[in-house]
Amino acid sequence: MKISELSIEIVDVPAEDEVFKGFRGVLIRIDDFDLLDLILSFEKPMLLKENRLEIRQMRTWPICRERTKRILRGYRYYLDGTAPLLDCRCQCEGCWPLDVQIIRTSTIVKWKNFSNGHRPNWPYAEFGPFHFDRKSYDNEIKKIS
Repeated sequence: MKISELSIEIVDVPAEDEVFKGFRGVLIRIDDFDLLDLILSFEKPMLLKENRLEIRQMRTWPICRERTKRILRGYRYYLDGTAPLLDCRCQCEGCWPLDVQIIRTSTIVKWKNFSNGHRPNWPYAEFGPFHFDRKSYDNEIKKIS
């Protein structure tokens, strides 16, 4: 099992983003790669197949708020045990999410069972899982206030 490094940076949403100008976003990196870039690279072949590449621009970093911290701590938002890790730019629940199940043990945090309810047939089982050292992970999510 490979242990990945999670890093979190709180960033200002770009001023040209009319919807979220003035908000703070949670930039999530796994082994120095932006999670948005990782998932967009994974989804690109499916988007091309559907001729829907414009959807790539729909997701954004989570907004810096208590809900994001709860989700990263493993809060099970939906009955299937998953929670929305990334949302659509509109931040409307369920619009274009990246859902994940977060499992915490005494030493490891595991992200698995990624999904998007709008595309149940996409092979998200091939994305992840990711394992993190729990102590380092918990230190990173403390940055969210």
